[in-house]
Amino acid sequence: MATPSTFPLTTFELVALLSLSPGPAAEQSAASLRVAGPGTDATAQRAGLASLLVRELAEVRDGLITARGNAGGVAAVLTTATRWVEVGVARSESGDGAVLVEAPGGALLITPRGLDLWDVLPVEPGTDLVRAGVDLARRGVDVTPAEAAVAVTVKVTTASGSTVASAHRAPDGAWQLALEPADAEGRLTVQDDAPADEDEAMARLSEALR
Repeated sequence: MATPSTFPLTTFELVALLSLSPGPAAEQSAASLRVAGPGTDATAQRAGLASLLVRELAEVRDGLITARGNAGGVAAVLTTATRWVEVGVARSESGDGAVLVEAPGGALLITPRGLDLWDVLPVEPGTDLVRAGVDLARRGVDVTPAEAAVAVTVKVTTASGSTVASAHRAPDGAWQLALEPADAEGRLTVQDDAPADEDEAMARLSEALR
C-alpha cells in the first residue's frame, strides 16, 4: 500500500475552502487552525480562491466555485467536521503545533510549515484522534533534549464543548500535570500528585481528554 503524501495549502487557500460551505463546522475548523473564519476576511478569501483556481484546485461553473481533487476532500472534511484535536508543544526557543480534524467522510492531520504554508495529510480510517493527538504531543517531548523544559497541551473539541489538558517537563526531569477547571485567566489547575515519568504523564493526559 502506498504511503499517503502531504498536500500543501496556503493560509489563504484554507480560508477560501472554509468559505465554500460556511456553518458551525467551518467556523470551528477556522478557530482550531487560527485562520480567518467564513465571511470575516474578504481579501484573504479572494486571494485563496484565485490561488486555488490558478492551481486548478477549484473551478467556476454557472457562477459557483467548487473545490476539486485534494482541495475538495480537504474542504469536505473541514466543513463537516465533528471533532477537532489541537496539539501544541512549547519550548524555550521553539514550538510545534498540529490540528487533527475528524468528519464523517474522513480525517486529516494539518500542520503549519511556516510562511503561511500548511501540510495536510489524510489520517488512516478508524484512528482514535485523541490517542493520535497525545502521540503527537509525546513525539514533541521525545525530540526535546532531556535537559530542556518542554510543555505540551492537547485540546479536544466536539459539538458538546471542549476539554483541554497540559503536561510540563522541567529541566530536571520533573513532571507536572495541569487539568481543568481553569481560572479566570484561563490557567489550568496544576495537580498535586505529579506524574512520576513521561509514560504516566501521557497516560493521564489521555485519560483527562476522554
